[in-house]
This record gives sequence, C-alpha cells and structure tokens, in this order.
Amino acid sequence: MEVLYREQEFVERCFCGENGTRPCRCCGRLRCEAHLEHSLCNRCTQFVERELSRRSGRAWAIGGTVGAITTFGLIIANVIGAVLIGIPAALVTGWAYRRVDRARTIRAIGPAMSASKGELPGGREADYSADFSNGNDIKYPPYGA
Repeated sequence: MEVLYREQEFVERCFCGENGTRPCRCCGRLRCEAHLEHSLCNRCTQFVERELSRRSGRAWAIGGTVGAITTFGLIIANVIGAVLIGIPAALVTGWAYRRVDRARTIRAIGPAMSASKGELPGGREADYSADFSNGNDIKYPPYGA
C-alpha cells in the first residue's frame, strides 16, 4: 500500500501563536507586528533598555562636555550667541550618542540573544548581597530593586 502525504511548509510563529512577519533586528527571530517595538522583540527590547539604563548618564555627560567646550570656545572667539549655540550642541550630542550607543549595543548582544532562550540573562539586579544579621544565609534584594 502506498502512503501519500503532503509535505507541510514550516512557518515560524511568534510566541503568541501568530505567523511571524518580520525578524527582530537583534536576535533574528520572527515576530508578529504586535510584538515588534522599533524592530525589536519584547525580550530584546527589555535587555537593550536594561543595558542602556546602566550607562544612561554617559550620553548627557558627553553632551554637556561638548556644549561647555563649544560655549567657552565661542566666548573666547567673541561670538555673542555662544550660549545659544552651546546648549543645542549639548542636546544634539547627547541625543546622537544615545542613538549610536543603542545601535552598538544591539549589534553587540545580537549573537548572544539569538543563541539563548527563555529568561533574560542575569544582570547586576540578580546579584544580591547576603544578610547574616538574622543568622542564616538568606539573600535579600538590595533596597530600591
């Protein structure tokens, strides 16, 4: 007896069960439109934001430095509107550095995110300090976590 069967096409699905329409820019997994935010899936968005929040002050520190140097340089050159040029220079530099840092972070963590599944990799939030004041080794999260 000859068995006839039809070969079915494999369709990668989003975790919600819908057909995947576009790949995530970071991990490359197909996701539906509802679960892509700025071309990133929910998992990658959370990880990228967690990584960027650790160094969030860096962009504004660099922007402030550029703005201050621009302002002082223009004051030395006797330009009347030095502050009016320095403040936008600081804001634009901070914004541009944040965008470049986000793209660099996505490129750097992409292979790790595509190779891992499930929960996000542990970060500094997962490192709890031991509290020996109550006589046992129970680890508590730090205050404010």
